[in-house]
Amino acid sequence: MLHRLRLPNAPTQLGASNLRARGRIIASASLILPQLFLSDYSTALDVKELSRLGITHVLSVVGFEPGIPDTVPVLVSTSSDNTKPTSSAQQSTASSRRTLKKLHIALEDTPQANLLGRLEETTEWIKKAIEESKDNKVLVHCLQGVSRSSTVVCAYLIANADMNPSQAVKFVQSKRSVVLPNSGFRKQLDEFGLRFIGNRQIRTKTDAGAGDTAKRPSWCAPASWGISEGIRERIESLTLERHSMKGTEAGSG
Repeated sequence: MLHRLRLPNAPTQLGASNLRARGRIIASASLILPQLFLSDYSTALDVKELSRLGITHVLSVVGFEPGIPDTVPVLVSTSSDNTKPTSSAQQSTASSRRTLKKLHIALEDTPQANLLGRLEETTEWIKKAIEESKDNKVLVHCLQGVSRSSTVVCAYLIANADMNPSQAVKFVQSKRSVVLPNSGFRKQLDEFGLRFIGNRQIRTKTDAGAGDTAKRPSWCAPASWGISEGIRERIESLTLERHSMKGTEAGSG
């Protein structure tokens, strides 16, 4: 008599494991750039975590009034890596508290929501915070750190790191794998990116002629955001070719 072997339900077990891993990522802050974090709502409420990360600015993209704390304790740490927990021997609580600077964008996570109309504001707010001081750290969050807040972070990269929308999304996903802007926000990112194509073209020509990259933040270097110099040069070359073709077509018309 043959007996059937009872095998474990591998897909179910794998699915549960993936869900747990996804949950851990969602319920944490992801370091996108040296001064820029992306997280869920619960992390943005966690005073201890905000203190540990050294957060000075919080940008909320949620449809309700967020309960972000007004102040957080200032922690003095000997560790230069603020993305890892520090031991009690490495940090101490100072007597002062830091007042958080906050910006709230009231928006629901739906494809019809008009986030595009606020992206210039959020991009400028993040840029000002980062350029104001190397000690400033910005946390951008929505409910899960998946769609709304990731779109805001992608827009910042498009405007300040010479990335096109697809590059920006892939880069942020490489730092926080759960990132997935909804279909409407993805289209709005494409539209937002069109505003910077001309600037990118001019900047490329200027850099080629003068070699002036000193004004760019260090994280703008291709090696810092995971795209090789060769690929970046090819992308810029294709951009110039595309604009050259459009100019020729316009002239012949």
